[in-house]
Amino acid sequence: MMKRFRKAQGVLEYTLFLAAIIAVIMVILFRTGGFQSAVNSTYSKVIGAMNKTANNATAGVFGM
Repeated sequence: MMKRFRKAQGVLEYTLFLAAIIAVIMVILFRTGGFQSAVNSTYSKVIGAMNKTANNATAGVFGM
């Protein structure tokens, strides 16, 4: 039983360590602006596609 607990503890420690590394990488990317510009670009594309779809749906329903 003790061996199983240690294995689970090792998995948890590895997961927390990996999450910390990912958090540090994201902070670095946010500060340099590379990640932020990519998110803004993707956001703009998604909003544009949603607006286009909404306009097409409205025109189709109301026959404009």
